[in-house]
Amino acid sequence: MVYFNLVEKRSIYYRFWRRWLGRFFTAVYYRRFVVKGVEYLPPVGTPHLIVGNHQNGLLDALCVLFGLPERHTPIFLARADIFKKPAVAKILCFLKILPVYRQRDGKDQLEKNDQIFDFAARMAGEGFSVTLFPEGHHQEGHYLGQFKKGFARIAFAAAERKHFPPDMVVVPAANYYKRHRGLRTEAMLVFGPPVPLSDYYDIYKENPVRAMVLLAQELENRVRDMMLDTPNVAQYAAMDAWRELARKPEERGVEAQLAADKAWAEKVRQMPQEEVEKKGAAAVSLLSRLRAKGFTPAEWPTALKPKEWASKLLCALIYAPVALCGFLLAVVPLGVSRHYAEKFSKAAKTDMLYSTFHFVLDFLLSVVLYLLLAIVYAALVRAAWWMLPVVFFVCFAFRVAYVEYRLFIVHSYRQLRATMARKDTELAAAIEEFRERFR
Repeated sequence: MVYFNLVEKRSIYYRFWRRWLGRFFTAVYYRRFVVKGVEYLPPVGTPHLIVGNHQNGLLDALCVLFGLPERHTPIFLARADIFKKPAVAKILCFLKILPVYRQRDGKDQLEKNDQIFDFAARMAGEGFSVTLFPEGHHQEGHYLGQFKKGFARIAFAAAERKHFPPDMVVVPAANYYKRHRGLRTEAMLVFGPPVPLSDYYDIYKENPVRAMVLLAQELENRVRDMMLDTPNVAQYAAMDAWRELARKPEERGVEAQLAADKAWAEKVRQMPQEEVEKKGAAAVSLLSRLRAKGFTPAEWPTALKPKEWASKLLCALIYAPVALCGFLLAVVPLGVSRHYAEKFSKAAKTDMLYSTFHFVLDFLLSVVLYLLLAIVYAALVRAAWWMLPVVFFVCFAFRVAYVEYRLFIVHSYRQLRATMARKDTELAAAIEEFRERFR
């Protein structure tokens, strides 16, 4: 069941939900969330679509939702099987998510897509940011699948409704994650120059299918240029190992890492296939040796001075009490969400849904727990009502402090181990040689 009235309604409750969930996403779950290319978004009210890559489940949609300025209201399309229960369908429609029926849902269900696509086309024509992931499903790594032409059908249907407006565009978007898993990591969303739909109007009037195919191809190429599209996907494990080893240790920020990874991918594409296979095999062998010692490539070349170790120890001692308070507040939501995220992602047979389950469970459990604590605190000390949100957000602040402290301790410990492991001069030389020759 689809509640179209909820999808097109611009309610204050939706704006409130979007704003505060966005704070959790961009400030609590991620350490940094970078958005680039906002200047390419059309003015509010301009008919448009947004299309992007899909490699991390629900988080891809959340990147667009929270990467868009609040003046833009996105509408998403998702698989129809999650809309079976009316209560769930109402929630999803409130969140401005529409179902798309697939062959596996039954042939008799496919005709419902006509109504969905017509509605999406109307919304796109009215200035809503109708957002689609044309690959059809999320990928299992940093690469791009083939774009299907469903989004093009919606775009041209919207254009026909508006009598082929000259200002209608399709905006490419690409997301990139430093790690698909993990708290307090970094993510980035990039919007690219829009594709004017008017460039395809003449072709569409003569041959609609050809116009849709050409538009899908152009948007696929645009998105590929904006993201990391790992070459030789058939040998993805080898390519991914090579990419990790080739990157310089100082390239840590999400922007620098994406630039380095894209440069690496371009060099690999220019190499003969035989050479690529040889170097990929060498990367797998070297990375397995490194991981056997418990390190990632970024952690290996570590050599801190005594003053730096003293500074780290002092910081660890000073912030320990704060971290302990944060641990008491975070242990339940983090522990439960990690456990069930692992369980659900294994049941779904894809690791790329781990972060989806983890984010949703972590958010819900944290909000419920901290709200209860705020109410209990207010009742015990007979505090004024305005203390509730203060206590609520203090709980989140302590939780962030604990997660950062834990990451700091773990990273420092691994740095110490890496410093000691540099005695393995053979491995150190092999890594340095690989970086110099195969970068």
